[in-house]
Amino acid sequence: MNLKKLYSIEKNVPLPDDDNGSGSHRVGKWTRLAQKMSVGDSVLVKSYPEAMSLRNALIRVKGKVYTAMVRKEQDGSRVWLIKRSTPTHR
Repeated sequence: MNLKKLYSIEKNVPLPDDDNGSGSHRVGKWTRLAQKMSVGDSVLVKSYPEAMSLRNALIRVKGKVYTAMVRKEQDGSRVWLIKRSTPTHR
């Protein structure tokens, strides 16, 4: 498969105006929520897929020193931000 025919790299294309009011481009709701969380905080979400989205955002935003734990509950799934007990070597 020839990627040059499928995709072309374009330079100097301006980003569209921010229309979500967050002050940053392409920052989703899970990333914004993850940025506000501190160690020990938890969030109850409606579904397991939402929990995994928040978990992934937490790991991406907070870095390798932190991780997230997800547990199913009666009303949905809960996600905690926790500090790793030992650093990861990825």
